[in-house]
Amino acid sequence: MKQDLTIEQLGKIKVLLNELYLENDFYRNLFIEKDIDPGNVDCEHFLQLPVITKDVIRKNEGDYYSKSDEAYYVEYTTGSTGVPLRCLKTKREKLISTLAIWQERRRWDPEVNIENYVSLFGRDDTSFNPFDFSEQNMIYSFNELLSLNPRWLSAPITALLRYAKLINECIIKYDKKQIKFIELIGEYAEQSEREIVEHAFGCKTILHYGLRETWFACYECPEGNLHVREDLFFLEQDNSNKQIQEGMNEILITSFFNKKMPIIRYSTGDLGKVERMPCKCGQHTQVLKLAGGRKAGIIKGPNEMLGDMFFKRIIRSLIEDGDDSIETFRVEQNSIDQFTFFIVPNDQFNDSVKSKLVKRVNEKIKRKVTVNIITVKTIPVLTSGKFQVFKCLC
Repeated sequence: MKQDLTIEQLGKIKVLLNELYLENDFYRNLFIEKDIDPGNVDCEHFLQLPVITKDVIRKNEGDYYSKSDEAYYVEYTTGSTGVPLRCLKTKREKLISTLAIWQERRRWDPEVNIENYVSLFGRDDTSFNPFDFSEQNMIYSFNELLSLNPRWLSAPITALLRYAKLINECIIKYDKKQIKFIELIGEYAEQSEREIVEHAFGCKTILHYGLRETWFACYECPEGNLHVREDLFFLEQDNSNKQIQEGMNEILITSFFNKKMPIIRYSTGDLGKVERMPCKCGQHTQVLKLAGGRKAGIIKGPNEMLGDMFFKRIIRSLIEDGDDSIETFRVEQNSIDQFTFFIVPNDQFNDSVKSKLVKRVNEKIKRKVTVNIITVKTIPVLTSGKFQVFKCLC
């Protein structure tokens, strides 16, 4: 096992598994089946535990949630890669994760607090909806946001890029004095995208990696490394699957404190690499390096690639060539050799841009494919504010 559990983490695993033996039918039956003594687990036993997927939880829902008299909350995943998953957490579990997130924020900024921190998630059903990207609504929503006096802002990169564009075009007026930090969450953000947002808002962006199932898991340090909170989580690579990029596999996560809905060797769907390394920031923890996409967002074909990054970079190359005529887009792979682009165009979009786009896709994918282009008025985001750039339907 390339990313071994530390002695402290193994101790926490034993405590967790002992409690699950008493309160969780799914894991009790599993321990009996595999002849595992939860109080005497080592790394080898840990690896005998199966990889847990959303499908496994759904199929075993009656047994998977631990029995307890403690009150719990129900949340749902965004469903960006399929059907939303019902997620259960107790008040204690939510508190543990929340405290950890605030500890990480305060590493960056001792002045951040619940009064000056604003998240765009969940705002669509309050006084303004930041994910309605009509120009007038964006202007209104941004002004409403500023009225909350945010020092910190948390949002997905896709939404921030939309607002950055209007700021750069002076359609939204912003003096770059209020917001000091932007926490990027919910989507992979490329460095070039971060730089656009940082320039427009005049502040620093910070990566926060987490799942609805566990909330927080990793946080970026000033050196640019995404550190795992090893007191709460253990990450590993699922090396049983084919690598999409060199050294990159699907990431599995284990939580030491999620007991109502156990998160043990849970398949995140995200692709990346995990390694323990010393960092100039002073931490000596596991570091997560994301590949830039999800397992469900892979282009199928002779050469498999991450769809989000592939198509974002093609559109970026058109912009760099002076063809900034696509407001937003979404791509579906209908078959191995057929793709459909849904494009929201501006007045500069024409047949020449279409031809260039088709040609560039074929060049970059390195085989002959059919590219259908459909212009639309809008492309809706998910209710979470996330935006699904690519989806494979074959």
